[in-house]
Amino acid sequence: MNSKTSLSILLAACLMLGACGQNTGAAAPAEITTTSATEAEVTTTEATSPVTTSEAAKEEVKLEWGMSAEQVKSAEPYELAGEDTAVINGREHTLLRYKKVPFMEHNTRMTLCFGDNGLDRINYKMVSDNMVELTDDLLEKVRKTCDEVIQGQTTVWHDTDNDITIMLIDLDNYVVFSVMPLMSENDRQNLLDFLMSGGEIDENGEQIELLIDTNWTDYSAEGIECDPIDKTLDCEKILLEKADEIQKLFNGFIRFTGGDAYELGEPERVQGFPTHLGAAPVISDEIKTIADIKSRLNEAIYDKYTDYLMQQQYGEANGKLYRLGGARGSWLGVNETWYIGCDVTDDKIIGHFAVLGWGDDDDYGVKNADHLNDINSYEFYDITVQNIGGKYLVTDVRGTTRGDGTAIPYDYFECHGCYYNDNAADRSLITNEAVKPKA
Repeated sequence: MNSKTSLSILLAACLMLGACGQNTGAAAPAEITTTSATEAEVTTTEATSPVTTSEAAKEEVKLEWGMSAEQVKSAEPYELAGEDTAVINGREHTLLRYKKVPFMEHNTRMTLCFGDNGLDRINYKMVSDNMVELTDDLLEKVRKTCDEVIQGQTTVWHDTDNDITIMLIDLDNYVVFSVMPLMSENDRQNLLDFLMSGGEIDENGEQIELLIDTNWTDYSAEGIECDPIDKTLDCEKILLEKADEIQKLFNGFIRFTGGDAYELGEPERVQGFPTHLGAAPVISDEIKTIADIKSRLNEAIYDKYTDYLMQQQYGEANGKLYRLGGARGSWLGVNETWYIGCDVTDDKIIGHFAVLGWGDDDDYGVKNADHLNDINSYEFYDITVQNIGGKYLVTDVRGTTRGDGTAIPYDYFECHGCYYNDNAADRSLITNEAVKPKA
């Protein structure tokens, strides 16, 4: 269609974009995959000085999707501050940059993006002494016109009445407000999936390649190819040795609060890491890579189980190793865990462990005989050890039941790492054989 769609309802303060048209021949906005260098940041003074219509009474320019860069340069009243190129969705783009462009009562750095079919995106970059106030102001103005799709590092609106898609990209020290032709249904879903996985978008609208696999893979120890258990060995001793080994490994490397095998630096925001995962650099002379950690874990743990345990626990970027936080929850209400017995089958050594939960007195029940002997104060988990290529390895640490016999649906590796033989409870008070420590 050749009719122009006015943006004045949505963007009342925008003198640059007085009207916007969408032609049937114009392509949907491309997704930026790489970008060239940008110019200097907008100063705080520029960004926090409101711009009124009377202060910026310049000739209104009508931008339309599909206009060429040359058409815009010949008509644009604002000073061209720079011209770059960028590869957008595999295609060469031209970026025209302008400074001190009034938009929504703010001075901005404006970038116009031109692809094969001409103008396909307009970005307004803003900073403020109060970024929370600036972001809230922009969010509120757009909410009056259309509902948001997702809010986080990037908030997206698809305004079907005006045939536009809008993004507000929060980059901590500045925000970028983007306007583009309405995304197709397929592109909208792809963008939503990317953002929901923790993906980030840079100031030009580029989807930053994720450095962490956000597809969670479950694990099962069933059907592992293994050799028979040599029952002439002291199988209980093997089990308890492995229980001690993995407690140290879990506590050292995959405990939810960090790890004892290294120090952590100050948290950083790392481009390419999912936004919901915090990142702190690992400081160690010996632990430099994820492979370094896996090599240590695999001394006692089956490699495929190690892969499962390590999901979203660490990341590598900029030549550094980072500990990630937020992928898993933490254990609350646990006093300690201990060994209560084992079974040996043809292909498994299965150790049984009790988890003592908190009581409701000042000592959380650790000195209360009634609490310590009540089976309902406990949950239970098993550690499975198998003979893989002549080496006895842990292949699972899995919850079994609660004290009342109901099934537990989650694994227990972090609980074992944090609380195994923590010596919190007065074990001399335990007489109930079902939960009495055996080692």
